[in-house]
Amino acid sequence: MSETFSEIRDSAGATQTVSKNQNAIAVKLNMISLVEKFFRFQSSQFVDTQPNLMASLIEKIAFLKSNDEIHSDQIMNTQEMYNYIEHLKSLFRWKSGNYVVSFDVTSPRKITVKNREYRFSLTQENINQLTKNLDEITIDLKSLVDRHVSKENQIDASWNWIYPKLEEKI
Repeated sequence: MSETFSEIRDSAGATQTVSKNQNAIAVKLNMISLVEKFFRFQSSQFVDTQPNLMASLIEKIAFLKSNDEIHSDQIMNTQEMYNYIEHLKSLFRWKSGNYVVSFDVTSPRKITVKNREYRFSLTQENINQLTKNLDEITIDLKSLVDRHVSKENQIDASWNWIYPKLEEKI
């Protein structure tokens, strides 16, 4: 779960976000101090493999920085960046068909909560739209590198979203 405290945009248009990651134990909302919470859902394969790939990439960037002034293209053309991007692309799992999602709420205290299940369908058109995001991975990472290394002009990724209709499974 990520809690965003603020977003700052400089005159060049770059955005810096101040946020804190934390494990979700419970979310209790008080209308007086309502805070936006973002829940990330990541596959166990991503969680297990991403840190090693990221560590290799960071090590390569540190090596390049120690030798000379670097530009974003140097980083984007490294084998480490290629491996990272290809790994992210390989994790795309969506296929057209029917899906069921369940929300199971637990608590250390004794509470009664009705766990809910929902179903939704994805069409081949939905999958085609989501697949376009695979190309946006490179654009997004280049923008991140530009922002923090080269201070060159940034082109932000244009993510494609779909909004399938959720129906409660009874």
